[in-house]
Amino acid sequence: MSYTLAQVDALTEDLLIQGVAEDVVKENPILGMIPAENVTGKSVISNRESTTGSLAAWKTATFTQIGGVLPESTPSTTQVTTSLAQLVDSAKVARFAIAVKGDVQTGGIEGFTHDEKIKALFETFQDALMYGDNSSNSNEFSGLHKLVDNTLDTDLDITEGTNPLNISNLLQMSDAVRSPSVYVSNRRIRARMAQAQYLGGTLGSATANNLNVNFGQQLDAFGTTPWTISDFITQTETDVDPPVETGGSHSSVFALKLDDYTVMGPESTLYAKGPTLIQSAEGPHVVGPLPVTGESNVEFQYYWFVALIVPSRRTVGRIRGVTDAAVAA
Repeated sequence: MSYTLAQVDALTEDLLIQGVAEDVVKENPILGMIPAENVTGKSVISNRESTTGSLAAWKTATFTQIGGVLPESTPSTTQVTTSLAQLVDSAKVARFAIAVKGDVQTGGIEGFTHDEKIKALFETFQDALMYGDNSSNSNEFSGLHKLVDNTLDTDLDITEGTNPLNISNLLQMSDAVRSPSVYVSNRRIRARMAQAQYLGGTLGSATANNLNVNFGQQLDAFGTTPWTISDFITQTETDVDPPVETGGSHSSVFALKLDDYTVMGPESTLYAKGPTLIQSAEGPHVVGPLPVTGESNVEFQYYWFVALIVPSRRTVGRIRGVTDAAVAA
């Protein structure tokens, strides 16, 4: 008598592909481009010039005759303190599950839990990198939107007023940043820029040799400056300062200057330092497994002490209020 279908099924094992297929994918290449520094302590202090330009009270240098009265004044600085924010999460896993399927290297439950939780930490961090606001939530750090400073130069913060991106405004902001290293937008606005360049016969790319990405990698460009994307910049921003992540129909374009340099030669105390990630250790770290009182589970805890600083205000520029429409000249 031949096998029945039920008997054959009982002798057959389904093939289970190891691991978990990723469906939730967000890209943010700018995260790898921004310099990162490990720091000790719970905060970082930087000093910046209190005022700049011809109105600076301490700029009393003048031409005078030999033997004339010398002007006198003392330069002043403003101290800026940025505290590390604590980004945390946790997960409970059954002891039995770890014992049976606990090998991280073979896709066990413990390894899957770590991967997903650390991914979640990174996504929360990257959202704060754009929209974090320490003044409204004292537990988080301030992101790029909050750190844009238009008191130094109004061209560092331009609004399109709910209109398409304007090339003239883009150039104006770029001049205020003084030769940015990279432009950053979401995919829709980058596509609009590529569309305008294609129609104008100027579609180009730039080699990202100095942006902590793969050496020689080609990125879209505006002029000779690379243009990259962030999936964490929404197209639903409100046109206020700083923009709210949801509730509107707009987006923003950033110009970032990421290379550090001294202003008056290698021995100068004056320097320009752009956006920098500060952290107590390199990336998130895992604590555990920890026993859970009265439970047959263990707990894993995930920590990342991190923040963003912008010592030199002229290294970040922004155009906000940008609608998803053809770029204007």
